[in-house]
Amino acid sequence: MNIDEKNKILTLMQFEIGEITRRDDDLGFAKLFYREAAEKGDADAQNNLGVTYEKAGDYEKSLFWYKQAVDNGSVIALVNLGKMYQYGRGSKVDAKKAAKLYQIAIDKRYDDGYSKMGELYAEGLLGNKDELKAVQIWLDGTFNAKNGCYASAIQAGYAYEYGLGVEQSYEKAKFLYEKSAGCGNRVAHYNLGQIYRCGHGTEKDIKKAIDHYLASAKKGYTDAMYMLAFIFYDREDFERNDDVAMFWFTYGAQKGHLKCMLASAEMWLTGEICSKNKRAAFNTLMDFLTTVENDNEEEIETYKKLRTEIDDKDFWRNLDYAYDEYCEKHNLPKIGEEPKAQA
Repeated sequence: MNIDEKNKILTLMQFEIGEITRRDDDLGFAKLFYREAAEKGDADAQNNLGVTYEKAGDYEKSLFWYKQAVDNGSVIALVNLGKMYQYGRGSKVDAKKAAKLYQIAIDKRYDDGYSKMGELYAEGLLGNKDELKAVQIWLDGTFNAKNGCYASAIQAGYAYEYGLGVEQSYEKAKFLYEKSAGCGNRVAHYNLGQIYRCGHGTEKDIKKAIDHYLASAKKGYTDAMYMLAFIFYDREDFERNDDVAMFWFTYGAQKGHLKCMLASAEMWLTGEICSKNKRAAFNTLMDFLTTVENDNEEEIETYKKLRTEIDDKDFWRNLDYAYDEYCEKHNLPKIGEEPKAQA
């Protein structure tokens, strides 16, 4: 084995270790191993190093590595760099720059390029809001992109489901979601679950809804986890199964789904479908309080209602004390408060 072959293997290994550690949210290790490959000119590593820095909130470095990846031919980086300009991360908001990058991605028939370009028109970021133009772009991406039919098909499907820029049609929405689900997209599976559960444009079919929710949940989509829990808890659509419902409530809570956190905490406090476990409820509600944001209004109202319905003064007093202490230690505002001024 010559030196070039050894270097290629080493670069690949550094890239793969970066992939593994990024998926595990170990951003420090991810940056370390991606950098090794990125500095050798590997475009995929450069793009993923940009993703890692963006996830860590270091937009300046993220922007730098996306640009490097684009210069080295990464199509994915074209869209990632465009999003930086679209949302003003590491630079001022510049929809025109974003559009140029998305157009290059479209010219290469990359689906995310169609997806994000459509968003610019749908949101009126390139002038007047033009939802019809957006749908036309998404449909173009659905049927012409090389890399499968993921985001564009879902966005076009959503537009037809709710009549945004086009005549409302559950049948067309279902067709587009099915096309994306056929490519393995978890959001498409979830949307199909909703269509079958509600019987929109098709006969109501809870078994098919569960199949799609399960396919979505297995790919990590937490809204699908919540719906599975709800179906097996609610009794209205399916025979109640407490163990299945509690599994999905707790699993979704572990993955950060706010409604799952509240539901699992309620079950642990009331013992309705599981053994009472105040410690588990306490830890879950602390996770909720330190994750929820002020714009999660529905979840905040549910939390307040839970406090009024469960009469356990000692529990709530201890939770309040721990939450106050956490906010004080980290200099963070509590729910409903404005962010604290930096010293």
